[in-house]
Amino acid sequence: MKPRPLGLSRGPSPNTYEIQETLPTACHHHNTLGLNFIISRYLTGIDPIHVSGVLFALLRYALGAFTLIGVMAYQRKGLHTIREEIQPHRNLILLSVLISAIFVIGLHTSTEFITSGTSSILVNLNPVVVLIFGVLFLKEKLSVIKTLGFLLGLLGGLIFLWTSITIAPGIELGILLALVSTFAWGAYTITLHYLEGADRFVVITVTLVTSSLLLFLFNLAMISQGFVPVLALDVFSISGILVTGVLSSGLGYVLYFTAVEILGATRASSFLFLIPFVSVAGDFVLGEPPELVILMAGLIAIIGVGLIRLAGFEEHPRECRFVYILSSLCPRHEPNSRRTSARSRTTAFSVRFQERNEDC
Repeated sequence: MKPRPLGLSRGPSPNTYEIQETLPTACHHHNTLGLNFIISRYLTGIDPIHVSGVLFALLRYALGAFTLIGVMAYQRKGLHTIREEIQPHRNLILLSVLISAIFVIGLHTSTEFITSGTSSILVNLNPVVVLIFGVLFLKEKLSVIKTLGFLLGLLGGLIFLWTSITIAPGIELGILLALVSTFAWGAYTITLHYLEGADRFVVITVTLVTSSLLLFLFNLAMISQGFVPVLALDVFSISGILVTGVLSSGLGYVLYFTAVEILGATRASSFLFLIPFVSVAGDFVLGEPPELVILMAGLIAIIGVGLIRLAGFEEHPRECRFVYILSSLCPRHEPNSRRTSARSRTTAFSVRFQERNEDC
């Protein structure tokens, strides 16, 4: 093993207690994401309709943005700090803003036509999209587990699509919108790959705020073309919007980033495969149980996605991964880090990560 480069501290390793305490945090956050599909289906797709999909998307992101602005204020991160952080990444952040807005519109309009489980399974096939991009453009190695996961995810996804359309005709638009969200979420994940080293809270806050503005303009444009949005202010719509906005899109990110600091990004995100199971359970609650063949096809696809995530977990040694996350999230472990600019911290981080990767 090569000597570790100077200036790169391993930092305190997470103990068993921290991991045991943080695993439920990550799991609860991802289960909340599963509830998004159920709540969206109930409010936008089941009579009586409580809220239009595009308006629901706007309200969700706007509440999430206000929540994270409060978190930023609590952390005492002012406009100068935010400007300094986003300056080196402004083009990528603008791209992620556009992709994020497309994702949330596709998601919440798809549930007007298809069940929460169907939408969730399709959207959560995005690791297949990310894997294809990684192999083609990032020269990522294709292991046996990844190949098997890709084939299962692709095969299960195609069978799921075919059986869904055949058994329940008339849902083509909902499936198309869900697929738009699938590719948008995959693209958003890829942009985050290039934003490593940036402050996560700043990036997601700026993304939600700017995406909310885009969604507001989109809603105005639709209204100007004759679209009449639906919004029934009752206990169901208000509570549903609060859960998806404040808890999932707002505080959910706080919980998730806390889990990332202790567990590492790969382990913290390993619970994402639970989202479709939560959403499919919601189908039974809402009285829309899926056909057995559709359920089995979806299960095959999710197993494939799980294998892709498992391969990513196995390829990143635990200790090295924690140092990687610690370096990006905790600049206090580096001397005089507060005196350096965001650009210089990002450049230094890239160099250190390459050195650390060779060392591991």
